[in-house]
Amino acid sequence: MERKLELKEIIGYLPYGLMGMYKNVKEPQQVQLGFRCLNGRVEYYINDNIKPILRPLSDLYATITHNGQEIVPVMEIAKAVYPEVDWEKCSGEDVIGYNDGIEYQLTIERIDDCIEMYCIGIDDEGAPSYTRPGNTLKVFDYISSIFIDFRGLIDANLAIDCNTLTTNPYK
Repeated sequence: MERKLELKEIIGYLPYGLMGMYKNVKEPQQVQLGFRCLNGRVEYYINDNIKPILRPLSDLYATITHNGQEIVPVMEIAKAVYPEVDWEKCSGEDVIGYNDGIEYQLTIERIDDCIEMYCIGIDDEGAPSYTRPGNTLKVFDYISSIFIDFRGLIDANLAIDCNTLTTNPYK
């Protein structure tokens, strides 16, 4: 069965000004919800003629420009979730930081239909400890605010990778 874009997959991006490409329109437009009344009930929907514009999940680890500011999103997440750690660098798909002689590595990855986020602390003797960050709702709000595709919409051809456009609407 062919996957179809559903409102629940883009609703979290809408408050931040999600852009999309409508068929037969050359410039990105802000995505708007439609609504209709059926049997006294309001039903919201998205236009079938639009593809949202999102950043690929790999942009979490890249230097991106968002609203005129250069950031590495996963570094911003690490600082917000574990403020006690001195986060120093982004290395591949890990963010590395230190606190009290312990090296920490924060990783965010997509595995099938799940987003996994975990932190490994490695002490001086090489003993690992694993934690899952709290306040993941705040993390997903942030990821949505910078238009990261954490649902695999780009891979399913239901969204457009902003990096493939001549002009990125989110810079």
